[in-house]
Amino acid sequence: MASSAGRNSSTVSSVSVRSTGVPTVAIHTDKFDCVVASVTKVAGLPEARRAFVPQPVMGKSADELKAYVYGKDPLTGVPVMQEVIAGLTTALSA
Repeated sequence: MASSAGRNSSTVSSVSVRSTGVPTVAIHTDKFDCVVASVTKVAGLPEARRAFVPQPVMGKSADELKAYVYGKDPLTGVPVMQEVIAGLTTALSA
């Protein structure tokens, strides 16, 4: 299992890139929703775009992982790819 710092690194990286004006969407497993919200808030970009897939991802086949990506975000019920595309193509709220 990754360390706590390792789990948060994709969120911090996404916030760092996003704050430079490059659109990003970080994808996380649903078990880390509270951590992601906290890290993005502390980093000063609570509206950072994100999408969630179910956990676990380890040990899953390529077809199972593909189903996660083309399935619905377990937290919002919105298709994951729809969230990614919207996150990359729509402006952040001011």
